Amino acid sequence: MEYSISIHRDYIRVDFHASPTVEMVLEIQQTVSIGYPGQRRLYCLNGARFMFTVAELQLIAENAKGYPHPPDRVAIVTDNPISYETARLHRHYRNHSGTEEAIFHDEPAAAAWLCQPESPLYSDAL
Repeated sequence: MEYSISIHRDYIRVDFHASPTVEMVLEIQQTVSIGYPGQRRLYCLNGARFMFTVAELQLIAENAKGYPHPPDRVAIVTDNPISYETARLHRHYRNHSGTEEAIFHDEPAAAAWLCQPESPLYSDAL
């Protein structure tokens, strides 16, 4: 399998075992959005390359907005500098979706961030 999904106490974790394709990312979005609505997510890309065109990133970001009950936080972990920059571009396109997204080189830091309370910037109280 090219990816695996595991359930943790505070988030859903998706591990990529191969460099993701657009079709794979859309399939994962559907699986976690329908199966685990509103759950925070950690996408671990260590060892995989996250490389898409601008049009593909826009498609992925727009597709994510189409599901009800989006997560309030998404963390992306990568050990690849190109994947890190691609993830930053993805965050830009997803910026106004109501989901706070952060990119990390360090998995423990990403998990700790996911376990923190919601940021006041994204709180429904504001």
